[in-house]
Amino acid sequence: MDLSEFYEDKRRPCLFSRATKDLIKEDIEKLEAALAELEISVSSISNWLQKRNVKVSCPTIRRHRKKECDCGKDA
Repeated sequence: MDLSEFYEDKRRPCLFSRATKDLIKEDIEKLEAALAELEISVSSISNWLQKRNVKVSCPTIRRHRKKECDCGKDA
């Protein structure tokens, strides 16, 4: 019996990626750099995003940073 259809990758981008997709290029680059810099707190990143009208919770940012969301899981 072929069960391959159950293993298809039907994941959507994580909440973080969906929320930040409309940022301008400069902001995306700055955000990626901040995520890579572990000395920058998740709450600082959240505050920075809120100033750009992007609301993402600290736990969501933390999961994304640690690659525990669907973005970090390679199929």
